Amino acid sequence: RRHTRFKCDWSSDVCSSDLLAELAVIAPYDKAAIQVTQSPASVSVVENQTAKFGPVSATVTGAPADRLQIQWELEGAPIEGATAATYTTPPVGLDQDGKHYRAAFLLPGVLEVTDAATLTVGVDTVAPTLKAVASSSAYIFLTVTFSEGVRAQGAELPGNYGLDGGLQVLEAVLVNPTTVRLTTSAQSPGKTYTLTVSNVRDLAAGGGNPLAAGSKKSFKAPESDGDRFVTIGNTGNPNDQD
Repeated sequence: RRHTRFKCDWSSDVCSSDLLAELAVIAPYDKAAIQVTQSPASVSVVENQTAKFGPVSATVTGAPADRLQIQWELEGAPIEGATAATYTTPPVGLDQDGKHYRAAFLLPGVLEVTDAATLTVGVDTVAPTLKAVASSSAYIFLTVTFSEGVRAQGAELPGNYGLDGGLQVLEAVLVNPTTVRLTTSAQSPGKTYTLTVSNVRDLAAGGGNPLAAGSKKSFKAPESDGDRFVTIGNTGNPNDQD
């Protein structure tokens, strides 16, 4: 590392005194070498899934090993923030099929790249399922979880959900790709209900795979606070009142 020192003369009203600044210049390692020891393997996933590449590794001679940096690239272009030994993509679409990923190892003045790995993206042919339903202590909310991401067009329609026991679904909000929050009429504490769901599709290309019509899942509303406590002793006996 070579340091260059220089003075900056600030004459504005805000800064009237001299200011000493220091600039650090990183000199290239003239005799350094990088040897790639592990390149990423190609990865196959189904659309709307993530893909993980790596780990990659390399050895360094003629320079401190801790100076080595990694930069992942997609089709030769740097991926912002991808500087670890592994890289996981966001959920990928069919348009990402055949794309190439590689890692670049860098030292000042030295660059080596791994072999490129190919991403293969297949069509999703698996229908989503109704995974779980949970109530809350507010007695007006349900959290509905699907096995994979679903489309908002169907998932946010209250009419696609049905409840027994006289309950009504008032609102449906997709809070993340796999989870819907339902607002219902008041649930009775400790009572078991059944939710029925239809007309919901996943994120697959071509309109998505449909959830099986009339998919059902039972859930139990939480017990009331009064039902959670047990009375011990004889409440009619003054000696048991402490």
